[in-house]
Amino acid sequence: MVFVGSRIRLGFVSSGYKDVWITFIREFNRFARKKSYSKEELIEKVEIIQEKVKILEAEVLKKIDTFGRTKKYSEAKHNFTALSTSLGQLHVDFDGIKTFSDKDIIKRK
Repeated sequence: MVFVGSRIRLGFVSSGYKDVWITFIREFNRFARKKSYSKEELIEKVEIIQEKVKILEAEVLKKIDTFGRTKKYSEAKHNFTALSTSLGQLHVDFDGIKTFSDKDIIKRK
């Protein structure tokens, strides 16, 4: 299970980011709790989660652009850039999950 985080801090990025992040975490937690998926179910769930990741990444990139090149926000810009990179990697990781074959899908007990 993943913690959502402070809604006030999430709202710092944007209200859209906060809403999508909360939805993303809920979907991810539901995804993680189910014991097994068929390949079709897995791909469908991963695509739903990836859609949220794309939205989150776009919101973070917008926020980075608002900081401009001022030194005042350099640390925040650095943190948002790292967040953007992590979201991009998460998207790639989910692409990897979608390429599993049926025999690669592990059923948890």
